Amino acid sequence: MSLEIREQILQEAQDQLRKGGYDSLNFTKIGESVNTSRANMHHHFKNKEGLAIAATESFIKEGMSFIYSLEARKPGDFPNFLKELETEMLAHIKESGRGCPCICSQIIQDANVPPSLLKVAMDHFDFKHQFMMDLIKKSQKNNKINPNVKPEFLANTTRALILGISQIASLHDSGKDFSKSVKGVLTGWIKNYQVS
Repeated sequence: MSLEIREQILQEAQDQLRKGGYDSLNFTKIGESVNTSRANMHHHFKNKEGLAIAATESFIKEGMSFIYSLEARKPGDFPNFLKELETEMLAHIKESGRGCPCICSQIIQDANVPPSLLKVAMDHFDFKHQFMMDLIKKSQKNNKINPNVKPEFLANTTRALILGISQIASLHDSGKDFSKSVKGVLTGWIKNYQVS
């Protein structure tokens, strides 16, 4: 199987995981979508669990690369990071007509998820949480965020706001531009904690 076909399989698996979690992952439908046989898929992905793990790890790698690139634009500036993140999220919502539910969010809600896949998702949440806390601490040292506010509080609230925006957008009719109604939620909120 070529690398291109493997990437197409991973992308299709990510779409299925994003839309319906682990239970929605279907080798036959993926094979039909990317025009390859089920046997060809099993050559690289031993089973459904292996495919789900590979797709989730690929999704995480792409997502974290994106997150790192946002942070690198103005290192140690959490308010700017949220501004950039909000801009990108809203562009995605406007373009796709839906939120950007994280595969990991879908996985942890599924009762039938294998423990190995659940661990990948939970480890990602923990890593992202620590990344946010570290960025907030740097921002406090750089006098961008009030040093008296606990980084864990800001990281938890940020995660809740991001998940909330994504969830609300995913419930909204895809024909409408939902991005206008959530514009400024992250940037408006973080102003409460910025150093003047």
